[in-house]
Amino acid sequence: VIGVIAVGHDITQIKRVTAEQKREAADMARLIRCANAIIFGVDLQGRLTEWNNKVTQMTGYTKDEVLGKSLIDNFVVTESKEVVQDMMDKANRGFEELGEFEFLLQTKDGRHIEL
Repeated sequence: VIGVIAVGHDITQIKRVTAEQKREAADMARLIRCANAIIFGVDLQGRLTEWNNKVTQMTGYTKDEVLGKSLIDNFVVTESKEVVQDMMDKANRGFEELGEFEFLLQTKDGRHIEL
């Protein structure tokens, strides 16, 4: 061996930004989980990806019971399926302003709640 060359990069800023992003993600997750409003999320196929404590309280379904299941097929009442599908289609096409709409979810015990 005649010599060694070393190249280094200061990654302090990268680590700082990464830590800040993790903190913000944790804060957002806590906000969603503990909000006093029903919050759920779906992916592009309409499968549930988020389900907060309030929606669990209102429907009786836990997050573990619903994640990965189709919102429309499993939880939206028949007479509301078309309006929910329409809103999801608009969101998937990139519409930013969906407006407000009402629909019915079926609870674990068979009741319907209006959202």
